[in-house]
Amino acid sequence: MSDQSKQHIEDALNRIRVIFSKTEEKLEKVKPGEKIKATGLAGEIAKEFGVTGATIYPILKYLFDDYPEIEIKKGAKGGLRRLSKEEISKKNQPQIAIQNDNPVKSVLDPNDPEQIALDKQPQEIINS
Repeated sequence: MSDQSKQHIEDALNRIRVIFSKTEEKLEKVKPGEKIKATGLAGEIAKEFGVTGATIYPILKYLFDDYPEIEIKKGAKGGLRRLSKEEISKKNQPQIAIQNDNPVKSVLDPNDPEQIALDKQPQEIINS
């Protein structure tokens, strides 16, 4: 790679850093529980750089994905939403692994005929 190419890449990355910094400033102003449209934010940022929101959104998607304390959802009811403290602590709690291969069998009551039927094959149910 030539020095000229390396410099061009560095200049382009510096422009992206500025775009990300401006976006980060706006994301940090979102209050817990508040939701904003990702496309709307892209449109605001785009105006500052003389491009369209549709042009800049794919670049901002790299920033949005896995952004700390921000949840991103698709669709009409989607957007970027800042998580509350409770949601953050719940999200950071370790998940409990199921140790049993079939957890449904472990909660069946052997004295309940209907529950016992759940544990049998279809032919066994017919014959019982």
